[in-house]
Amino acid sequence: MSETTAASDAGQTEAGGGASAAPEKPEGAAAPGTEAGTGSGDPAAQDPAGAAKAPPSSGDGPGAEPAPAPEGFMAHLDPEVAKDLQPKGYKTANELAKAYLKLESKIGEKGIIKPGEDAPQEDWDAYYAAIGRPESPENYDLGEFQPPEGVPWNEEAQQGFLQAMHKAGAPQAAVQAALDYYGSFLAEQQEALQTQAEEETQAAERELRKEFGRAYDERLDLANRVVREFGGKELAAELEKSGFGRNKTLVKALASIGEAMSEDGELIGSVTAKGFGLNQQDARKELDSLTKDPEKRKILTDNAHPEHQDLIARRKRLYELAYPAGGEK
Repeated sequence: MSETTAASDAGQTEAGGGASAAPEKPEGAAAPGTEAGTGSGDPAAQDPAGAAKAPPSSGDGPGAEPAPAPEGFMAHLDPEVAKDLQPKGYKTANELAKAYLKLESKIGEKGIIKPGEDAPQEDWDAYYAAIGRPESPENYDLGEFQPPEGVPWNEEAQQGFLQAMHKAGAPQAAVQAALDYYGSFLAEQQEALQTQAEEETQAAERELRKEFGRAYDERLDLANRVVREFGGKELAAELEKSGFGRNKTLVKALASIGEAMSEDGELIGSVTAKGFGLNQQDARKELDSLTKDPEKRKILTDNAHPEHQDLIARRKRLYELAYPAGGEK
């Protein structure tokens, strides 16, 4: 074939509309739209829309997986609330309620959280101030509190009490209540002691009247004169305060001392020696009453009676006063 014929055949092939075989790809050549040697195409170039697909998202951060939908009781909560509660792992509403109550027990009425045992003193001072403790013991407002009348009250002890309460963190209301209670308690105790003292006095008087008989007033006067002469008002006050003035045994002893001193004319208040402070006319009346009293006569004749010796001595002294030596009998 001539060269002209070959060229003509080639031109017909290029210009013709018929199908022809694609030229072979040279070995090692990259496919259209790919880098040589990678063996894979660009996703953006392969995607018909020409855009890359974003990775799946969860949560708020880039690339995070979406949070699971709330389940159970949390499905009924606001989404934001459920979102915050889900990580805490509450399975039921009962578990959530228990957790809340436990937290509430650690918080005071005003929302004040009590410091831990190892908390610094500054934290405790702030806590005490928040619950109502004043800055110092002297700043406790005692209001209208007054120590009960008639009750010994130690001001120094009161200050010590306030200091101890302040150190313990006691608020104003607690200290006020404690003082009010203690004051009322002491007043009740004082009233009970007074009642008891009156009952003891009445009981002692009954026993002494029974033992002294008609001579009760005179012998009691003798006992009181001994106290006044040798102890004065101070001893009388101490006997009353201590309760010994109601002691039957002591009163009898003082009366006997008074009688003995009257015999020697040593006791102030005796009108005459051995005279109980009675004049002659009174002594005669007393002696007449004694001898006419059946009970006294029985005692005078009964040597075993506990009042026999005292009554014999009394009758003798009355005779000496009523009928002095050389006097009328």
